[in-house]
Amino acid sequence: MQNLGKISIVGLAVLTLLAVGDGQYSDAWPSDPTVNVLICTESGNQLSPQIVSDNAGGAIIVWEDGRGSDKDIYARKVNASGAALWTANGVVICNASGNQESPQIVSDDSGGAIITWQDYRNGNWDIYAQRVNSSGATQWNSNGVSICAYSED
Repeated sequence: MQNLGKISIVGLAVLTLLAVGDGQYSDAWPSDPTVNVLICTESGNQLSPQIVSDNAGGAIIVWEDGRGSDKDIYARKVNASGAALWTANGVVICNASGNQESPQIVSDDSGGAIITWQDYRNGNWDIYAQRVNSSGATQWNSNGVSICAYSED
């Protein structure tokens, strides 16, 4: 897999990935494919981006982030006009010790999303989840909830 470095969204790629409820793409995004919407400019690698519609012409993007000593999970919302919202460089979804990798995202149909990822905080790979609302506030336990924990049984 190619190292993506900094995360940005290029207009044409977003139009391809982004759909609103009736299946039509949003035309409010920059039409020039060389104009980027900057999502994260932190140092370190930002990898494995996933994107989902917010059902209002915008999108929520989640990624694994290497700005610290371990990989963590961050998310950011972009509105229908292409403006990046929430916290600059992303809302912390999980920054527990150990690596968090391979995020996946689905819409909650209320402008937010539910995010899952692989998590190594306990010395084994577990699956965790977090819900983020339309304003970018996490809704479940800090650093997510375990939905599938490693067991030797």
